Amino acid sequence: MKYLGNKTKLLNFINSVISNLNLEKESALDLFSGTGSVSGLLASQFESVDSVDILELSKVLTKVKLNKTPTIKIDLINQFNEFTFDGFITNHYSTKVGVNIFTEDIANHIDGCLELLKNLQNKISEDKYYFLLNSVIEAADFRSNIMGSYESFYKKGWRKQALEPWKIKIFNNDINCKNTFYKMSVEDFLLLREKKYSLVYCDSPYNGRQYSSVFHVPETICNLIEVETKGKVNKPTNLFISKFSQKKSVKKSYQNLIDGVSEITDNFLISYSNEGLLSIDEIVDILIKKFSEVKTFKVDYRKFNTNRKKDKNIVNEFLIYGKK
Repeated sequence: MKYLGNKTKLLNFINSVISNLNLEKESALDLFSGTGSVSGLLASQFESVDSVDILELSKVLTKVKLNKTPTIKIDLINQFNEFTFDGFITNHYSTKVGVNIFTEDIANHIDGCLELLKNLQNKISEDKYYFLLNSVIEAADFRSNIMGSYESFYKKGWRKQALEPWKIKIFNNDINCKNTFYKMSVEDFLLLREKKYSLVYCDSPYNGRQYSSVFHVPETICNLIEVETKGKVNKPTNLFISKFSQKKSVKKSYQNLIDGVSEITDNFLISYSNEGLLSIDEIVDILIKKFSEVKTFKVDYRKFNTNRKKDKNIVNEFLIYGKK
């Protein structure tokens, strides 16, 4: 799906750095796991991988990347392609109510899938449930009339993909990793300190974007619940606010993060950008207080922009490695 900050295109860079660290490959931890792309990479190198993120959306996306695709009967898939319902998504995020994130037809299909999932939730295996829910998220996101964020939509016209007929596709995956997903804030997770890891990888928010707001529609879909909303795009009223996305609190948040991580690993790898709220030097200064050896690795990367024809800016993506 369209996910700001997604590291899929940087996996080769991340993989090359990790491969040269000469680590024990017993266990890894992915903090702020997002789409699960890096968790999937870690699963190819480590015996077990744990993942942490506050969003249910992240849990769904990560689950399908770390578990083998289950057998799902074609009759069930056909139901997800055909059943429609006039529900919460239709009445909050479609042309029916003037919020042109989805056409009314696509929103009806999404609502239909959610009704099916509610009925199946305790009747099918967990892996089948997550793979079906993921397929709904991917199909919905592909047909959304947005520019990368669900905080707005195209006011004139429709993206070509947004007008495509509804059809789900089950994610095909052969990985079967020993994985535990912790749906909680990273701050709360680090208070647990239940185990040690060979490597901890972290990809915190870089800037002022609040991911709970940017992806509020797919997050609502994943939770299968109706929520109280407000504003022009009907955003939920109880969004999680990350301190890593706030200039006044990000430095203290990183100090607490590094303190906590230093208790559970000897090897810490941080993904960051030269456009982040903190400078790379600031992160290095905090990191070196807990890790005796610090290295930085850099790659040039094309900046994400909703109008890619006009914006060809290059940003520096960094991996900052701390070793005790």
